[in-house]
Amino acid sequence: ITRVLCIAQPDAFGRYRLGVQLWIDADGAVRDIRVLEGSGQRERDARVLRSLRDLALDAPPPALPQPLTILLTPRTDPARDCRPHRSRAG
Repeated sequence: ITRVLCIAQPDAFGRYRLGVQLWIDADGAVRDIRVLEGSGQRERDARVLRSLRDLALDAPPPALPQPLTILLTPRTDPARDCRPHRSRAG
């Protein structure tokens, strides 16, 4: 989710609070989304929801309770969260 949102909104990720619930199909597709707490900017919320609807997730375990509740919160260093991962191996 972080990677998708960093790509979709590189200048805004980690600078707002937004709560959503996701329902995920057996094949990993996001079936439904509900906003629990908006960020205060409808355009940003709509952009986040579009990005989440397009997620390609792994299939969830059959017994996974749904919906999944996701709370995006302001980050102290959003740019750090959006940097590509580098492994220590080498």
